[in-house]
Amino acid sequence: KALGNWNGLVLCQVKTAEKSNEITAIPKLLKLLELNGCIVSIDAMGCQKKIAKAIIEKQADYLLAVKGNQSILHEEVKHILDTKEQRNFKEISYDYYETSEKGHGRIEKRKYWITDEIDNITQKEEWKSLTTVGVVESTRVIGNKKTIEKRYYISSLCKDAKQFANAIRSHWGIENSLHWILDV
Repeated sequence: KALGNWNGLVLCQVKTAEKSNEITAIPKLLKLLELNGCIVSIDAMGCQKKIAKAIIEKQADYLLAVKGNQSILHEEVKHILDTKEQRNFKEISYDYYETSEKGHGRIEKRKYWITDEIDNITQKEEWKSLTTVGVVESTRVIGNKKTIEKRYYISSLCKDAKQFANAIRSHWGIENSLHWILDV
């Protein structure tokens, strides 16, 4: 597992055992770095209570993708955001941001919603400094083919959809640009 920044610089790297995964490497990397004031974004495999706590203890914020490995949390976050979306986010405190990009033969539109109304998360207290949940809906059109994908997140960040969007896009920019390092 490697950690990088906006400049494409690899700050540190930990080799994992052949039968291991990044869950064991992330805490080691977090100990090595000065993270005060940073946003640490991690894909769903790193969505772990101990990792969230370690990030907060380093005086940073986290943005963690939520999927099936945290099934109850994923279902609760999905339910909160999907239900609110069906009601056009009426009677809820939320922030919204939207981007649209054209290039490489495709049109990509992303919608970001983030809310601090998380009382229905049953494990809320177990996630250190959990403040918000968010969703990004990506619509991609290539020729006549249209795909829509939603990804869900938990975060210690405040309810700021533009910051949420920038953190997600930065995460994927780093992830995509570092694949050659991760494969070595």
